Amino acid sequence: SPVGTYTIYYLQAARIPACESCLPDGTLGFYIDDVLIWSGQPSVTTWAQNTHTFTPGKTSIVIKFKNISVYGDRAVFVDNVRLPGTALFTNWDFESDPASNGCIGTVSSWAGAGCRMIVNQNDAGWCGLDSGDSNKFLALKENGAFAEQSITGLTVGYTYIVTYK
Repeated sequence: SPVGTYTIYYLQAARIPACESCLPDGTLGFYIDDVLIWSGQPSVTTWAQNTHTFTPGKTSIVIKFKNISVYGDRAVFVDNVRLPGTALFTNWDFESDPASNGCIGTVSSWAGAGCRMIVNQNDAGWCGLDSGDSNKFLALKENGAFAEQSITGLTVGYTYIVTYK
C-alpha cells in the first residue's frame, strides 16, 4: 500500500497578453507517472508557485510538465523545480543548457518532445518574463510539448516537498 506524503511545488507562467492575440492563454498540465494531477492556465502577470501533495507506493516517480493548450502556439513556462533537502532533481533551474532562439531537441536531464525552449530571464522576445530565480526558464511552446524527469531514491514513508516555478 502507498505510504509517505510528497508535496510538489513549482513556479509557472504564461505569455503576457500584450505579446499575444486575443486567444486564451496556454494551459499547463502537471503529471506524476502519466497521471494528470493538475491542469490550469498559469498567470500571465506574475510567476505562481503551485503545490501538490501525493502519497506514492514506490521509491521512484516520473514528473512531467506538458503544454495541453487547446490552441497550438500558446507557450507555458516552468522554472525552479525542487525537492527541498535533497539532490534528487537534476537541472531543476534549467541552467545547464544555453538559451535557444528556436525549438531544441534536448534539455539536459529532462526527457521530452515537442517545441521546448530555454529562455533567458527578461528576454524582450518573451515580453521580459522573469521568474525571479536563476537566469533561465523552460518554455513549452505548443500543444503537446512536454518535459519529464525520473526521480529515484525516494524513501517510502518519508514526507518530501518538491517545488517549482
